[in-house]
Order: sequence, then C-alpha cells, then structure tokens
Amino acid sequence: SDLHYSVTPLKSAQDEKLLGYLAIIQDITERLKAERELKEKEYRFRTLFESANDAIFTMNREAFLSCNQMTLHVFGCEKKEDIVGHSPTEFSPEFQPDGSSSFSLAKEKINAAFEGEPQRFYWKHSTKSGALFDAEVVLNRFELDGVYYLQALVRDVTESKEAEDLLRESEVMLRELNASKDKFFSIIAHDLRSPFNAILGFSDLMVEKTKEKDFDDIEELAVLIQKSSERTLNLLINLLDWARSQTGKVKFDPQIIEAASLVD
Repeated sequence: SDLHYSVTPLKSAQDEKLLGYLAIIQDITERLKAERELKEKEYRFRTLFESANDAIFTMNREAFLSCNQMTLHVFGCEKKEDIVGHSPTEFSPEFQPDGSSSFSLAKEKINAAFEGEPQRFYWKHSTKSGALFDAEVVLNRFELDGVYYLQALVRDVTESKEAEDLLRESEVMLRELNASKDKFFSIIAHDLRSPFNAILGFSDLMVEKTKEKDFDDIEELAVLIQKSSERTLNLLINLLDWARSQTGKVKFDPQIIEAASLVD
C-alpha cells in the first residue's frame, strides 16, 4: 500500500512545552492509482493527438484554442501561435466554390455543431501564404467543466478531389466518345449499304446475263463492280484507321514537307 504520513507536534498552551506528536497516516493507494491512470490516458491522448495524420484542433465559437503538429503542416504555419487565437475564416478564401460566403457558411456550420449536430462537409481552405487546398472537415461538440467546445478534424483531400474530378471528366469524355462512335457507325452503316447494294445488284445482273449467254455489257458491269468495290474498300480502310486512332495505335511520326512543290 502507498501511505501518506503527516506528523504535527503537540505543545502546551501555557509554556509551549512539547507534549507529544499527532500522527496521521492515510492510505493513498487508490488516489495514486487514479492519478497514474489519468496521466497514462492523458499521455495516450496527447500521443494520438500529436501523431495524427490529420489536422486536429479545438475551438470555441470565435477562434482556435489548441492544435496538433499536423495542423501546422496542413495550414503552412511554423508555430502554434500562428493558429491558436485566430478565427477559422482567416484560413479560408472569401467565397467557397459554390459562391457561398465563407464567413456566413462557417458560422452556420459551427452553430449547428454547438447545437449538438455533428458536421461533416467539404471545404476550400487556404494556407497561411494563401494557397488554396480542398479539405474534408468534421466538427464535433464536447463538454469540459460545464463549457461546450468543438473538436475539428481537417483532412487535406486535394489529391483525391483532383482524382475524382479527373474521373468525372473521363466519364464525360467517354460518354461523348461513345456518342460519337455510335453516330459514326450509324453513318458508316448507311454509307456501306449503298455500295454493297450496287455491287450485289450488278453481280446478280452479271449472273443472269451469263446464264442466258448474253455477254453484252458484261465488261461495263464488271467495271462498275470494280469501282464500287474500290470505293467500299477505301471506306473500310478509313474506318479501320479511325478505329486504330481511337485506341492509340496510330504512330505519330511528323515530317517536314515542301508544301509548294507538293502543290505544284
């Protein structure tokens, strides 16, 4: 057991003659245990707080009260005094991407959190130097000594936001390409139908004439079939070239030419 000793001398009231001692012994085992547990919890909390990969800070309705080391990195500050005591709107542009006033919107979110409604939202923040970055913000209320405060977590999501935007742009581009492809194939199908109908028609006519031993106009029909076949083949070649260009299989090999001599 852990004991605490307190010894007080007892003296006579008349001549202050030492009469003896009053000894008080207290078992403080539980108290010391509670203090150690409290210190251990505080140490674990402080370790998690300072080593977190996200910016974490506490605040009241007007300003930041404390912050971890990552907050300095995220907001481009050198010391905690650059954060503590400052208003959240000092680290935001005047307007958010949707056109909302940063001051008004931040006040709305903070008030809602103080009313007991946890907040989670996207926010455009700025560093101390004014550089903008995308962030995910979480606000939660907590109570300390009968007073409400907010714990805020800010995560820099610039890279994931850019990746999301690129993915969205790629999706739009893919849809446009698919629409162009469908339209292109519709046109190609129409353009191929006519020459094939001509080739089949002339071929049927040649077959009939051959069966009847009527060789008049056979050469003319053969020439028509040949020309129609060449045009159809060229169309198919162009289609294949377009398909190769869409899949990135066409090698880009630019060369300098004499335009004047080519025209001449």
